Amino acid sequence: MNEYYQFRTEDAYRFKSALGAKTRTNGDEMIFKVCPYCVGGANRDRDTFSINMKTGQFECKRSSCGARGNIITLAKDFRDRGFTLPKDVDIYYNIGGQKDKFLKYRDAHKAVTVRDPAVEYLKGRGIPEEITKRYEITTKPDNDNILVFPFRDENGEVVFVKYRNTKFIQGETKGNKEWTDKGNFKKILFGMYQCKNFETLVITEGQIDSLSVAAAGVDNAVSVPTGKNGFTWKPNVWNWLVKFNEIVVFGDKEGDEITLSKEISQFFPKKVRIVKPSSYQGCKDANELLQKCGADAVRKAIDDAEVQVNLRIKNLAEVENIDIDRIPYYATGIESLDDAIGHGFHDGELVILTGKCGEGKSTLASQIVAKMIKNGLKCFCYSGELPAHTFKAWIDKQICEGAVTEAARNAASAFYDKKCYIYDNSSVVDESEEIFNLMAQAIKFLGCKFILIDNLMTAMELKGSEDLFRQQSNFVTKLTKYAKGFNVVIMLVAHPKKGDSDDNDSISGSGDITNRANTVIRYQRKSKKPEDDRKSLIKITKNRTTGKLNWEGIPVVYEPKSMRIYEEGKPIETLLELKDADTFNPVTEDEFAEIPF
Repeated sequence: MNEYYQFRTEDAYRFKSALGAKTRTNGDEMIFKVCPYCVGGANRDRDTFSINMKTGQFECKRSSCGARGNIITLAKDFRDRGFTLPKDVDIYYNIGGQKDKFLKYRDAHKAVTVRDPAVEYLKGRGIPEEITKRYEITTKPDNDNILVFPFRDENGEVVFVKYRNTKFIQGETKGNKEWTDKGNFKKILFGMYQCKNFETLVITEGQIDSLSVAAAGVDNAVSVPTGKNGFTWKPNVWNWLVKFNEIVVFGDKEGDEITLSKEISQFFPKKVRIVKPSSYQGCKDANELLQKCGADAVRKAIDDAEVQVNLRIKNLAEVENIDIDRIPYYATGIESLDDAIGHGFHDGELVILTGKCGEGKSTLASQIVAKMIKNGLKCFCYSGELPAHTFKAWIDKQICEGAVTEAARNAASAFYDKKCYIYDNSSVVDESEEIFNLMAQAIKFLGCKFILIDNLMTAMELKGSEDLFRQQSNFVTKLTKYAKGFNVVIMLVAHPKKGDSDDNDSISGSGDITNRANTVIRYQRKSKKPEDDRKSLIKITKNRTTGKLNWEGIPVVYEPKSMRIYEEGKPIETLLELKDADTFNPVTEDEFAEIPF
């Protein structure tokens, strides 16, 4: 597909957030309580407007309204109400008249006078006079040392100009080596007007590099306007760019990396080949290769350029053979749960634990932490709602099976000493960034393999510049990368939306929360009947490891003395074996307060 914008579900959520709209989900449709165009008409009709969450198309079913379109339409129609897309999208679709804001040059079609100092300088860089004149490289009238590069678009109009100080010496010369005219000029690719066909386009980082490619006899050579990190040119040249059958990236060689290659490979919808590092023959760019090895070496580098397969794409035949049944797993202590998810949690997984407020998901989470410690894993825990001392009291009670004497507490402390670490949430910091920073330290320096984040909303430091759903999506995406990148298990506690639905869409927030997860576990009360007060169900609503789901739920019982959750009809697992039985004092029912969750 050659469309510039590809629909993202988070943009639908951002539209909803910008309007403060009330919505509900039905299959692939986000249904708005009120149509933002007609507001329901005279009869105040409801639920007539919806956005398809797969395509981004929308429509209002009221015949007298009939509004329809896509996310771009919404961005144009509701810009004044705060709904915007990234600036490059605004420019491409001219949302808010972005294209009309570009500055223009007088006599933009006038031929450029090529001055001799430019010709002589470029000859010294291996560029023949014919190429210098074809690309109209000149110098400033009042300074022979300032090269001028006019950027003509496909219609021959100069829309951008770049300057280069040929006498610049790093660390000695004041000012910049390269610069552009001040103002909002339209950034495009240098050399567009000189291209002869739409077969292969060679893109370099520097202007002299693209001239070097042209000097080697290559028809279509262009370069980016503002270096390897600037891609503001993309929306301005997109329709021209996608006419080419392929792109060859001839960026600067930095170590074993070729600049521009990653970014262009990601956004160009057709074939992209990258000049191989070996083809540079020890040189850093196309111009140095031209000067040291000649035009043939430049042409050969382009001919030998290869499709660069991302390192994360592997030939299936070369993938290491691993017995799935022998992949390390970490039992949760709930036997039926472990059986369903492949004996327990596995490295690289993001696990979502959800359940209604007050029904015990945090209790289950801390119990799983205790079990992970018994499994031999080091743990790092974030509890946004519990102070560290309360979290410790909970887990002590679970480890000691309710009999928390001083001796038992000391034994519990020894059980998790240097095996369980907790985030200090008493300090006032930007928690979302701090959590990831400390999580990385806990993994790399303390050897933690199991991470508990309880819960999503308290872990996020909301920022006004982004809407809630995008922040949630970014946060969960980052958790997923940490789990896979560091090869650890991360359990995230997330609240569900209000209501009785227990599907994955019912989890409050961005759809990416469950989309990114390997496993989704729901903990909920069995019923509201008094006799079921301590009975609950553990449901498995997503399971990428084995594919086994359990919507009916695994029956479990909450034991208040020990704050432990165990499978109905099965004994409670002992987490800590004490050598001296006297360290456990019997506890009576009267000594316990209300269930703490």
